[in-house]
Amino acid sequence: MRLAKGNDREALEKLFEKAYPRLLQAARFRLGPSLRARMDTLDLAQTAYHAAFRDLSKYQYAGKGSFQRWLLSILENKIRNSLEFFRAKRRDVRREVSLGAGEAVAAGVSPPLRILEIEDRERLEAAMDRLPESYREVLVNRYYLAMPWLEVGAHMQRSEEAAQMLCKRALHNLRAIFDAAQRPPPSRSK
Repeated sequence: MRLAKGNDREALEKLFEKAYPRLLQAARFRLGPSLRARMDTLDLAQTAYHAAFRDLSKYQYAGKGSFQRWLLSILENKIRNSLEFFRAKRRDVRREVSLGAGEAVAAGVSPPLRILEIEDRERLEAAMDRLPESYREVLVNRYYLAMPWLEVGAHMQRSEEAAQMLCKRALHNLRAIFDAAQRPPPSRSK
């Protein structure tokens, strides 16, 4: 970190390689479905990452995982700014109506010529979207930001044990939603 703050190119690249994948995952799970249809998560993550490295001299080490948390706070600010933009009178996403099957095309999403990994990620994102906010938050804090349980609890204003129980319920619900999305639809017999 010291070398990266001193603009050492190799240190900056190593820091980027280590931190960027988690930032991208957090961007995917922090965006709700309506914003994800309007914003590219790659663009959002890159914008947040660019802002972080522009302001890297302002970062203060505060223990293990503090850099990831700092990045997430920048990401959340970008998301909040985007929400305010889209909630402006003429762009309020809460007033929109779903277009059904054609919605993906209308939102500018390319046809599903994707490999299995991408389809699994998309199903996981859809499953995460269906979870209550507290479930999404505990999963992101624990698994994407790698916060220790004590910190997860404090961040969510719960005890460490309560955060663990919440996470267990969140994982159970996520698995059920994900598995249900994986099952083929029942066949109709004539």
